[in-house]
Amino acid sequence: MIVYVNNKAPISVTKGIAKELIIDIEPEINIRTTTTKGELIETFKQELDKHSKTYIYNIANSALIYTWVVYYNHPKPPKEHGLVTAKRWFEIKADYYFVPPPESVKVYSGEAQKRVVVDELKSSPEQLVNIIDNDEDIEKIIKTHAIWESPSSPNIITWLNYSARINYLKEAIDKRLQLDPFDIPALRYQQDFATGLEKVRVCEELRKLLQKYPKNPNFYYLSCRCIENEAKRDSAFMEGYKKWPYNAWLSNAVGYSYLQKENWKEAASCFVTASEGDQALQPLIVDNLKRINQLLGNKNLIDDKELQSNYLSFVDDVENSTLSDPNNVYYAYKLLEKGEIDDAVNYAQSDTNISGYVLRLAAVSKGASKSVINKAKALSNSSYINRSTIIPAIAFASRNNLPLTDFLDAYRNQFGTLADSVSKFIDLVKRNNINEAEKLTNIGDLRNKGEMSLLGVLLLGNKAPEKWKLYADKLLYICEKPYLGSETKTIMAWEKEFKKKYSY
Repeated sequence: MIVYVNNKAPISVTKGIAKELIIDIEPEINIRTTTTKGELIETFKQELDKHSKTYIYNIANSALIYTWVVYYNHPKPPKEHGLVTAKRWFEIKADYYFVPPPESVKVYSGEAQKRVVVDELKSSPEQLVNIIDNDEDIEKIIKTHAIWESPSSPNIITWLNYSARINYLKEAIDKRLQLDPFDIPALRYQQDFATGLEKVRVCEELRKLLQKYPKNPNFYYLSCRCIENEAKRDSAFMEGYKKWPYNAWLSNAVGYSYLQKENWKEAASCFVTASEGDQALQPLIVDNLKRINQLLGNKNLIDDKELQSNYLSFVDDVENSTLSDPNNVYYAYKLLEKGEIDDAVNYAQSDTNISGYVLRLAAVSKGASKSVINKAKALSNSSYINRSTIIPAIAFASRNNLPLTDFLDAYRNQFGTLADSVSKFIDLVKRNNINEAEKLTNIGDLRNKGEMSLLGVLLLGNKAPEKWKLYADKLLYICEKPYLGSETKTIMAWEKEFKKKYSY
């Protein structure tokens, strides 16, 4: 990015790296930021104070900036809550800006000192959105990343998902395609959310692209996605995969075809190939691989240590949390996993960033107390809703005869027509049409299979198919599921046969 401030020489800025600029004290300055290709990101006028001060320019609200305090020679450092903001422009005073503080400083005997550090929180989109408590800032950071995130960024798919939740996806896609007509993630989402005649037009444009560039495997992949018949579509994916075996998008598509048939080993092989290609798919691919590992209890597919993404790092933090670390509120999920439901809710109360999410999971856990259930009923329909809690929230509403509309709308905003599958699944389960409901668990990714299985278990309880119980337990991480009861921790006869079949 290039930043222009008044008549100063332009500054080249790289994502995640801060630059310093000393400017004259003026009543007002003009700021203009562009891409390296000259495309305008934003331009605005900013008033300044008459006195010398330090300001941070957070380009297009793209980062989450926070402060923390480091103490030297202090026996019991107090816990201080610093600044956390995604504002575009703000004044700040600190000792260290975007650099780590020294491990030690010179102090006199018996003296304690502290230093204030300002830095960028480099974390997953999920964590950033959950931490920001200002709706306007959340929208700004989502919009910025939905438009300007690189097509090959491992976070682009997540940011586009979030843009759908704030009804900004179409505008984001249109702007991305204006900047780059060959933006594969944008073209893919354009397909997913187009309906009726619009979808016909989109697919026709993609066919024209393939005719113009017949040797481009990405355009072949996108054209295949327009085939309505599932068997023919999968066959076309396989044909393209054989022709371009190292194309990430085709490898991923064939991997999903194998997932639908529950051919785990073949699916894993395709995902490993895809993981070596386009970084945009990386979070989805490594997530599927880790879930397959977890399901089969088989480390031979790929070492978990090689499965890296921002979200999986968060999952690792949760799984490795301990009671001995009082600052790690993620331990609430560990308590929930053990069936200590009230303790989990109470433990999470100290941090409003996760308290409501834990509560929504706790409220549908087996053995949840009336107190926990009543607390969950008091939550507004829009609060503490993310991918990990939306299915439990739907199940909770269904169990308690509460309206489902708000939750299904939230699901639709994030996953499009998959919301229709959820509604249909609930109806089929209530009518005890398990065979037809089972077909709907095969739509989407592995996490979706786990979530749909979880929904079935939460609606049917012990009457749910053993397969659903296994998938709800093994395909979801500790922070994505409620406590399902001790029986899910035992090796059932069905699971024994399953592991015997897939032990390779």
